[in-house]
Amino acid sequence: MEDLAEIGRDEMNVKITVAGYTRVSTQDQGTESLPDQEKRIKDYAKSHGYTIFKIYQDKESGAEENRAAFQEMIREAEEGKFQKIVFTNWDRFARDARDTLNYHHRLEKIGVALVCLALGIDTGTPEGKLVMTQSTAFSEYERKRIRERTQMGWLGKVRKGDYIPGKPPFGYRKTKGKNKIEVDDDEAEIYHQIIAMVLEGRSLYNISENLKNKPYHLSTSKLHSIIRNKAYIGDFVVKIQSGKEEVQHEIPPLITKKKWEEVNAKLSSNRSIPRGPSLQGNFLLKGDVRTL
Repeated sequence: MEDLAEIGRDEMNVKITVAGYTRVSTQDQGTESLPDQEKRIKDYAKSHGYTIFKIYQDKESGAEENRAAFQEMIREAEEGKFQKIVFTNWDRFARDARDTLNYHHRLEKIGVALVCLALGIDTGTPEGKLVMTQSTAFSEYERKRIRERTQMGWLGKVRKGDYIPGKPPFGYRKTKGKNKIEVDDDEAEIYHQIIAMVLEGRSLYNISENLKNKPYHLSTSKLHSIIRNKAYIGDFVVKIQSGKEEVQHEIPPLITKKKWEEVNAKLSSNRSIPRGPSLQGNFLLKGDVRTL
């Protein structure tokens, strides 16, 4: 394969304008930073005597609908603003091999080539076109392997209790290392007030109204979820693998099992929603009144 220094030797006397594309994803670990990607693109353009039209930058996930800068770049490519798009690796440019090939064919029709710095590929050359399909497929395979290993490591930590994903129940907070759950004293105090009001026979609507002027205003649906949650007796379950697997974690209980059962029995007997005002009085009717 040609070295990138050799690519475009015949173009040195032709003014070429290029766009750079950089991306970081929350799903990817250990990838090049945006400044590092940008530096490599600028160095490449300088060494070839290319003019940089713009360097587009995305900081979101790899989902196409979130990549505003990428979509802007494609639109401006179709407007003829530049002749090449330069990026550090295939996984920075597109999500998978299919996306890469689709965009390649779309851009090729308007005379825009893709330049992958990591592999020294320029699709504006016959050699670049030849090896692009194989290299994009291999890049996708490698990325899937990395993600699988990352996910397996994450699942292992959850199973061993070294990491607890998600947000803890109301009344609790994560420790700094995020591997344990501890009581949040302020929220726990509100929880005990909720329990006391349920045992007094108050409805969820009444309890919600009572908490309106406090730091934690909770809706009736949120209150129902809190009262029914068995996590408060120390029975905290984390669901992983799309809910196919449950992992038990011990957390400090805020209520005994006997009292929890008492509270939930009382909740069922309480009126959750009070009756509204009686619909009596005079009303103005709009529209046609028809007699049947």
